[in-house]
Amino acid sequence: MKTIWAAVFLLICSSPLAAQTAPEEFPQYGQWELSVLAGGGAALSSDSNAQFAFAGARIGRVVSRPLSHGWTRGELEIAVDVLPVYTVSTTVWTTYGGSFKPLDVQWNFTQENRRVVPFIAAAGGILFTNRAIPPGYSAFPQSPPGATSQVNFTPQLDMGVRIFRQPKRAMLLEADIVHHSSSGLGRFNPGYPLSLFFTVGYSWYK
Repeated sequence: MKTIWAAVFLLICSSPLAAQTAPEEFPQYGQWELSVLAGGGAALSSDSNAQFAFAGARIGRVVSRPLSHGWTRGELEIAVDVLPVYTVSTTVWTTYGGSFKPLDVQWNFTQENRRVVPFIAAAGGILFTNRAIPPGYSAFPQSPPGATSQVNFTPQLDMGVRIFRQPKRAMLLEADIVHHSSSGLGRFNPGYPLSLFFTVGYSWYK
């Protein structure tokens, strides 16, 4: 987590440099985005001791031309996230897994001459871990190992910003509200109803 916060600080400090680039509008209709991502966070409810870390990649495509006017002006982007590294750490143990998000719908606010591009997004995914999570449920402390599930679904809402330091290259900062739930795949489904994640990354557009 200290590494993540250090990266966030460096990226924020770099934003004045981004304003020195040539005024261009990004992202643009028809462009592909390839990003490398890393981040982490913590559960805000249920097992408050749970902490998460992840790393992977995102591939997306801007599928609309600029829509609307004023501050709402923007373009729609559809992306897919693949996170082969995904850890869940609790007071009991740390479990490892991977996550796949087949649908990540983003709205990029692309006013003219903007080199700092904010966005909002909604995504849905699935998480596979080598142990069932959460490891125990306070209401059922004697629950057997199979009481929860190794497969959990991860709908989430995101907001963030891309900082274009040069054409078609951007730093990415993102905050995510994530819900972990087995949707009844386990005997009990406490999940992690609300978790806060922070993501940093770097994007290439083509």
